[in-house]
Amino acid sequence: MTLGRYLEYAIRRSPEENLFALAQRIPGVHYERFDVYEVPVASVSRRPAPEGFDIRVVGPESVDDLARCRGPRDLFEQRFSVLQDRCVAAMDGSGVVGFEWLSVRDERREPLMPLRFEIPASHAYAYDAFVLPAFRGRGLWAGLVRELAGAAGELGRPYVFSHVSRYNELSQAAHRGVGFTRVSSFRTVGLGGVGFTLGAKPRRDAGAS
Repeated sequence: MTLGRYLEYAIRRSPEENLFALAQRIPGVHYERFDVYEVPVASVSRRPAPEGFDIRVVGPESVDDLARCRGPRDLFEQRFSVLQDRCVAAMDGSGVVGFEWLSVRDERREPLMPLRFEIPASHAYAYDAFVLPAFRGRGLWAGLVRELAGAAGELGRPYVFSHVSRYNELSQAAHRGVGFTRVSSFRTVGLGGVGFTLGAKPRRDAGAS
């Protein structure tokens, strides 16, 4: 991209979008804006998985399959054994093709950004959703959400919430498409591993309507 084209593109973006783009290019610098989306478990319909796939909660015995799909094995082992998180996976005959994680710990720290937050007693936190590119567009992520909602309900959590990047329009639309609504937003800022949160807390008070 030429300098002229880059400047033209930068002018069309908001100052915050330019700040985000700049931070992506500087090692040790982090800036991002997130929207907090939540959905009542009772409003998520339980439907069969897309034909040819099995979507269900999996445990530590599936670590190797999850790692083959995407991600470091030791991280997944830690999520199961130390954090006691739950995982929902989508599978076909070849193995795991997608997954998403669910946490109900009182406090959570995001390892990839300067963010620490509480999980209310009424909520479960859904994170790290992934579907292999070859299997996208088949309704698998919506199926993962339905199973996550079921798992949250079994744990006595009537709401599921997620943090969605303001700059990821596809994820924003996908969350709205399965019934999530935006309830707040916040910014994360970091420099050299030290960071803080700006704006609304990335959570809602338990029992809020």
